[in-house]
Amino acid sequence: MNVFSIVPELRIGSITEVSGTSIRVELDGSITELTRTYGGRVYPIGQFASVIKIHYGRRILVAYVRLLRMRSELAREVGLPVPPPSEDSRIIDADLFGEGVWNQQNNEFKFNRGVRNYPLPGQSIYLTTQDELRQIYLGAELGRDEGPSPMIQIGSYVGAEGTTCYANLDKLFGMHCAVLGSTGAGKSGTVAALIHSVLDHNQQTSQLAQFVLY
Repeated sequence: MNVFSIVPELRIGSITEVSGTSIRVELDGSITELTRTYGGRVYPIGQFASVIKIHYGRRILVAYVRLLRMRSELAREVGLPVPPPSEDSRIIDADLFGEGVWNQQNNEFKFNRGVRNYPLPGQSIYLTTQDELRQIYLGAELGRDEGPSPMIQIGSYVGAEGTTCYANLDKLFGMHCAVLGSTGAGKSGTVAALIHSVLDHNQQTSQLAQFVLY
């Protein structure tokens, strides 16, 4: 499948409101379950922190889901008439966090944090596939054309069926960093996983360097 292409099966709704980097989305009435199966994978609809996308010409805007609620709940909150159950719908509130352009020739996603192009009410919202999420995570950190990749695998993203997450090794240890959490939250396990990822990365880099030398 082609990544970052418009796929009707991944469409879940349309934008009803844009306020800065916050957008409000009304889900299609045809959606009866908060999951969508595509390419043999099951993707959540409206799951907290899951990533959704907007096609804006050649650009792709991405946002993470912050809130899922009913339109009737929103109406009560702002003091508007509550719609009857037959006209009620589900609403997603999401925050835009970046945009990018997919280069199909070299299979590279040029990603920029922050948004310069804002969507319009009425534009369609789509789910992001696992392959697309991988490109977003890599594009957010990669910027080097030479030398070994600084990206290490640190875990998987619970919002996208185990999509691999990466950290930039240079940034992780080149700046101040800390692993924080309450007792039993998994700090020791996190540090151990990071160390194992670094060791595996160094081993792969050494093997690559030996191959290049030979």
